[in-house]
Amino acid sequence: MEAQTRFREALARVDGRASPEVVCWGLWGQATSLRNRGEYEKSAAGYLRTMSVARSRGVLLCERWCLAGLAEIDRMRGMLPEALRAHEELAAVFRRDNDGRGLGWALSGLAQIHLNLEHLGPAEQLFQEAEEVAASITDRIGAAYAVRGRGEVALRKGDVVQAVRYAEKARHDFEVLPYAIGTAYAIRTLSHAALAQHQVEHALELALEALSIFGRLKKPRGIAYMEQTLTAIASTGGSAPPRRPIKAEGGTTAAGIWLAPLPSAVWRAL
Repeated sequence: MEAQTRFREALARVDGRASPEVVCWGLWGQATSLRNRGEYEKSAAGYLRTMSVARSRGVLLCERWCLAGLAEIDRMRGMLPEALRAHEELAAVFRRDNDGRGLGWALSGLAQIHLNLEHLGPAEQLFQEAEEVAASITDRIGAAYAVRGRGEVALRKGDVVQAVRYAEKARHDFEVLPYAIGTAYAIRTLSHAALAQHQVEHALELALEALSIFGRLKKPRGIAYMEQTLTAIASTGGSAPPRRPIKAEGGTTAAGIWLAPLPSAVWRAL
C-alpha cells in the first residue's frame, strides 16, 4: 500500500505537466495493480475512470487496454459469457490494427475461457495461435503462458505425458526469463499431472513449491488455486497439510476469488 501511495503522489505532481500518455498509463497501472491483488471492484472503477480520461485526451490505445482490463476481471470472476464476448471483440480490433501484443493477450484469454468451458478444440487452437503471435513479436512471457495453456489442454484430454512436456517447457522458459508467477502456474500444471498419474507425494511437493512462490509474491488468486490443489491431494489420503476448505470442483472462495474446476484427469485420480 505504501508503494501505491507513493505512486499516486508522484502522479499527482506530474499530472499538470506530463503528457496525456504518461497520465493515462499511470492511471491504468494503478487499476491493473488493484486487479492483480484481487480488488476487482476498485480495479473496475479505476479502469472506467481511466477510460474517461483517455477518451478526453485522445489516448486511444490506453482506452482499449482499459477495456481489456475489464474483460480480464470478468474472466477472473468467472463471468465467462461476458468475458468471451469482450475478448472476441477486442481480438478483432487488435487484429485489424496489427497490434501483436494486444492480439496475443486476447487470443490467450479466449483460449483460457474456452478451456474453463471445456471447449478443448478451440482452446488448443487459440493457445497455439497465441504462441505463434507471441513468438512473432518476441513476447517470451506470452509464448510461455501459451505453452503452459497447451499443457492444460493436453491434461484435460487425458494425455498426461504431453501435458508434462508442455508444462516442463513452460517452467523452463519462465525460469530462464525469470518470471516467477509464470513459473508457479507451470508448476501447478505439473502438480496436477503428477496427481493424474497417482504420484501423490510428488504432486504434493510440487503444489507446496507453487504455493510458496505465490505466497512470496503475495498473489491471492494463485494462493487460492494452490489451496484448491492441496484440497484435492488431501482427499487422496496423501500427507497434505490441512487447508481451508476449497472445493476441487471450483466455485467462489470466501474471499470472493472464483476458481475454475480442476481438470477431469485429476478428478479421475481422486
